[in-house]
Amino acid sequence: MKVFREQVWPFILAVAVHAALVAFLFINVDWETKPVRPSINAEVVQAVVIDETKIKAEQEKLRKDEERRKQQERERQQKLEDEKKKIAELEKQRKVEEQRVKEAEKQRVEAEKQREQEQKRAEQVKLKREQEERDRQAKLEAEKKRKAEEEKKKKEAAEKKRKEEAARKKKEEAERKKREQKQRMREAQEMLDKQMEEELRALDAATTRERARLLDVYKETVRQHVQRYWRQPPGMEPTMSCVVRVTQLPSGDVLDAKPVSCTTPDSNFQKSVVDAVLKSSPLPKPPDPALYERVIDFKFEPGK
Repeated sequence: MKVFREQVWPFILAVAVHAALVAFLFINVDWETKPVRPSINAEVVQAVVIDETKIKAEQEKLRKDEERRKQQERERQQKLEDEKKKIAELEKQRKVEEQRVKEAEKQRVEAEKQREQEQKRAEQVKLKREQEERDRQAKLEAEKKRKAEEEKKKKEAAEKKRKEEAARKKKEEAERKKREQKQRMREAQEMLDKQMEEELRALDAATTRERARLLDVYKETVRQHVQRYWRQPPGMEPTMSCVVRVTQLPSGDVLDAKPVSCTTPDSNFQKSVVDAVLKSSPLPKPPDPALYERVIDFKFEPGK
């Protein structure tokens, strides 16, 4: 388009200038010379004496004016012809120029089209290269990310393994200390149990001795209590004695009494002992409730 404007505008300006000149010549040319009509006054008619010399001079002037007008007309016609030729030449040049411009425009359009195609291909190649570069960068980023993830996983795995190893060692250490503590506690407990067992044995022995002593005292108290209710049978000898088994309630009430072993087969003596036990009910309570026994054996010796 720029080439078209540069080539056509000067031609259009030239045509416009010539057209304006032709119009100016047409406007300034009088095509007919109108005769001067004498003024007639209908009311007053005057006789005027006309100077023949002035008439001739006027006629000569008119003739010269007519010749000048005709000369101007011929010049004008010549100019018109010249202008027409110039215009025709310019028109011819314009058409040639238009054809040339059309050809140039066609070539320009083709060139522009080709340029656009080349530009489009170049743009496509550029876009393709940019896309390939983006793909390459994406692959690099993905590979970098993958390696980073692998490295992270390796570090996490190593850290996890380290923590697990540390936890395992800590657990083993804690279990070892716990075992050692349990061992020490077990040994201490065994020592304490042994000591307590010894103490308990000693205490049991002492308690057993004390219980036996208290039980002997209690049985002696029962014997003395029963002896108060005993009546000596005939033929009784001082060496006679019986071990009596008594079944009682916690209150001391006697439920049953029978001889277990006697130094004599004398039934009267044995019966006297049983009767004394039954009559003495309730028996005295032991000094310690722990000494209570439902069935007790005590030795009855009247001569003691």
